[in-house]
Amino acid sequence: MAEHRPASTRLDVLSRQLMAAGASSLQRTSTRGEEMLFRPAPGGGKGTLTVVDNRSGKRYALNISEGGTLNASELKQIKAGGDGVGLRVYDPGYTNTTAVISRISFIDGDKGILRYRGYPIEELAEKGHFLEVAHCVLYGDLPTKEQMDKFQDIMFTLHAEHEMNCSTAAARHLASSEVDVYTAMAGAVGALYGPLHGGANEAVLRMLTRIGKVENIPAFITGVKAKKEKLFGFGHRVYRNFDPRAKIIKEVAEEVFSITGRDPLIEVAVALQEAALGDEYFVQRKLYPNVDFYSGLVYRAMGFPPAFFPVLFAIPRIAGYCAHWRESLTDPDTKIIRPQQDYKGVWFRHFTPLGQRAEEQQRQQDADTLVPLPPSNAYQRRTAGSNWQ
Repeated sequence: MAEHRPASTRLDVLSRQLMAAGASSLQRTSTRGEEMLFRPAPGGGKGTLTVVDNRSGKRYALNISEGGTLNASELKQIKAGGDGVGLRVYDPGYTNTTAVISRISFIDGDKGILRYRGYPIEELAEKGHFLEVAHCVLYGDLPTKEQMDKFQDIMFTLHAEHEMNCSTAAARHLASSEVDVYTAMAGAVGALYGPLHGGANEAVLRMLTRIGKVENIPAFITGVKAKKEKLFGFGHRVYRNFDPRAKIIKEVAEEVFSITGRDPLIEVAVALQEAALGDEYFVQRKLYPNVDFYSGLVYRAMGFPPAFFPVLFAIPRIAGYCAHWRESLTDPDTKIIRPQQDYKGVWFRHFTPLGQRAEEQQRQQDADTLVPLPPSNAYQRRTAGSNWQ
């Protein structure tokens, strides 16, 4: 069994992997997550919520769980005539919906905290290695010496798990129908492939390449404010502070560049970050760099073409997917996922003979129309070439 290599030797490992002799040794500044022995009561903790329906004047007492959540099914009792259907929650994108009880990872977006099984991501990235983290994510604890063969990869550690993101939610969704693990993983990776998720770091590289030089940043920032340009790698659906992974990856980028040579785009990236963080437009909107802002530069410096980036994301995230799939199998509250909808279509009409349909469609102002669709992510990759730099 190989001996454990501490984080202080990471540069030596990178030097050997990238075959760059004579690289100087650097130390990464240690960081810590917020230390609290006990978790504050989520949402204020257990209790009840009294609701008055102003449509009917009725009062309802709703139970609040220890996790600070309401049972959505209790809303069905709130009725006020009409079709007799009880109240439902409209939450597109599940922006404020708790779909599962999980013990795998924790995010506090306002404070910039990410933890796997209670361990701060900063500590795992600094002291651990990926196989340790994968074991922890899957089984709940860091492994013993006897349980592990040693291996180290900080980038994989940072991407191993991230709560109920798009692809993990897809894995949970598929798992709810009791599919096998391979099908659940395939669906999750399919969701990860999208440019708004696993392909986001590739979009950052394209953006930085298009900007080209530091002196072009002011014009680009102006274009973003005018909604003529998109700023990739900034902002996050959960984090309203710095993504803790982004801070670590920026330091890793400097370490990698000390071995491979400095990517010219890093100067553009750093200047863009400084410009955005010094601009009230972005500060007020709490748009901070996320994990995708620097990860693409790191992977490119290590010799991977952009088409490989989603693969490098998927390999470590499989640990998180499997943990959620495994957890769903033992969760007594697991049900097949079947959200409801808010129907806004035509309420009722009769079948129309073929010869009369054109006239009817002219009267139907809200009829669906065929519009050009944006090119797919796969098409954009093909047209850009498989190994664009």
